[in-house]
This record gives sequence, C-alpha cells and structure tokens, in this order.
Amino acid sequence: MFIKKLKTVIKSIPFLYKILLPVVTLFRKRQGLNTGIDSFRQCCFILTKAIPEPFFVKVGANDGITEDPCSDILLENPNWRGLLIEPVPYIFVNLKLNFSDHRRFFFEQVAIGASAEEAIFYYVSKEAVENIPNLPVWYDQLGSFDRNHIVNHLDGALEPFITEYKIQVCPLTEVLKKHRIQNVHLLHVDTEGHDYEVLKTLDFSQYKPLVILIEHKHLSDDQKNYMLHLLKKHRYTVRDCGGDYFAVNEEAKVLLKGKVCT
Repeated sequence: MFIKKLKTVIKSIPFLYKILLPVVTLFRKRQGLNTGIDSFRQCCFILTKAIPEPFFVKVGANDGITEDPCSDILLENPNWRGLLIEPVPYIFVNLKLNFSDHRRFFFEQVAIGASAEEAIFYYVSKEAVENIPNLPVWYDQLGSFDRNHIVNHLDGALEPFITEYKIQVCPLTEVLKKHRIQNVHLLHVDTEGHDYEVLKTLDFSQYKPLVILIEHKHLSDDQKNYMLHLLKKHRYTVRDCGGDYFAVNEEAKVLLKGKVCT
C-alpha cells in the first residue's frame, strides 16, 4: 500500500521523477525484469551508441514515465529525439512536463486510427484518485475507444469517473509525415487493445523501425496472430515478453551485430 501511494506522489511531481531516475534504473536492474524486456532495454542502450541521432515514437505514451520500460534511457541520453503521442488531455500536460526539452521531443494529442476523422474516446478522470482508496497507478492508462474496456477494470469502480470526448483520429504514417520524420529507430505502442489497429496504419515501405515494442495482452487470439503475421511479413523476429511483443528487423540485427535482441 505504501509503495503504491509513493508511486502516485512521485508521478504527480515530474521533476521529482527525473531526480530519482538513477534510483529507478538500479531498482529495475535488481528487480529482474523478464528477459524479453531486458533485451529490449539493451537494444535501446546499443542504439544510443550505434546511431548518432536515434529517433523514437511512442503511441499511447501516457505521462511517458509511469511503468515505461525505457523512459530513463531516452531522457538520460541527449542524442535521443522522439515523438510522443497521447490523446488524454490532462495526461498530455504531464507528458510535456516530463519530456520538457522541446528541442528533442515533439508531441501530438491525437488518437491513431485507420482514417482521419473525429471519434469518441473514453478515459478515467483524475478525480478518481481522490475518491477510490488505493487506486492503482495505472488507472489513467486505460484510455480507449471502447468504454467497456474501462468498465471491466476494478469491478466497475471506475465507471462514475469515465469521461468521453471527441478526439481527432489520424493514421500513424500521416502523423510522422506531419512532423517530417524521416527515420524511426524505435516504435513503442501501448494503446489498451487498439495496438494492432495502430500498427496497421504504419506504412512499412516508408517507415521500418529497427525495434518495436507493442502491447498485445488486451488483444484476442486472432488479433495476436494477425499482428505476428504482419511483423513477420516485414521480416521482424518476434519475442513474446508476456504482455508485449518485442520485434527486431533484419537491418537492426546487422547494426547490433548479434549482441542482443531475440
């Protein structure tokens, strides 16, 4: 209980987390994350050295830090630049505070989908933390086009705090073009069951990330299979990390010289 409350306090003060980044990194190492995520992190470290200006894209970035597997690496190494995409308004504000160097980081408050349009999006308001004792720190990570996805968590306790609003939807490739992004070295997708739909909006003929970490734990078996097929079609080797797929393409294997990754 104390740890959960401490996480909530740290999360609410962006600069405090940055001060504690070295401690968080050490904790992660000692905690022993599963081997797939360890390899993913090692890939991120190697890309930091192997590429002069590596570029990342996070879809469903949340605040960029909470339960993120590589935020410490991206923030601590000044050669990393990136685009962070998050649709929830109050989380988007925290995201910009956490990644405050706007010379390195760019932001889009949109949802990623198949076509450019407006759609209804649901998220948990921040008032929930004031009204539900011991609320898990991930309560604000449940933004979704599917209201029931939120209702089904915590036995429906979040339902009174569900907020809906109209959000602009745009394919990922179009967002990348808007920011004139040429290369994506790392793609991280965490969109609460919408992950396969996000991946389908990436034009692999134009953008082929070296490394992809994409959540699959909310997908149906069919969607998981379709996602695997799409990744393997574009010559990615894929490892299941439990709740995510960690994918590395052939070019990355050459660049990383077989040091890590799958």
